[in-house]
Amino acid sequence: MVDNLEEYLNSSLLERNIAEFYSRNNIKFPRADFYKSFCLILDKEIQRTYVGDNSMNNSDKNNHFKWVWDKTCETYINYGFDFKENKLLFKYLKSIFDDLFYDIDDKSDSKNITLFENISVMLESIFNYNILKSQESLWIFADIYEIFDASLKK
Repeated sequence: MVDNLEEYLNSSLLERNIAEFYSRNNIKFPRADFYKSFCLILDKEIQRTYVGDNSMNNSDKNNHFKWVWDKTCETYINYGFDFKENKLLFKYLKSIFDDLFYDIDDKSDSKNITLFENISVMLESIFNYNILKSQESLWIFADIYEIFDASLKK
């Protein structure tokens, strides 16, 4: 019984600390959901429209990301968010997709297919404010949130 109470008190304290972190960093949950949807649509479109390594060199891969980026950004302009000119956001997300998708040589290997499927899981996790997170995960969330928010300041 004491172990359960102690566990409860520690998790409650952690939840309070996380709530304080969100408040201190001015994180608005509806906006976080919006940013998450942008990332998930970007991921879905990258994987849906990718024609394969045999057909694409590095320049083609860069152009593919840029094309999907532009297409996804155009959708969000209708909602009043102009991510297209946010160079830091472009570089941040491009580096994620380079590391976890474009730079993977054998995309037909089953372990890599699992990795590609997990890109959306990772993105969901970053933006999920309803789960307990490590300090590092909170800072990653706050960093990408702030990068997205820079699009609003123009």
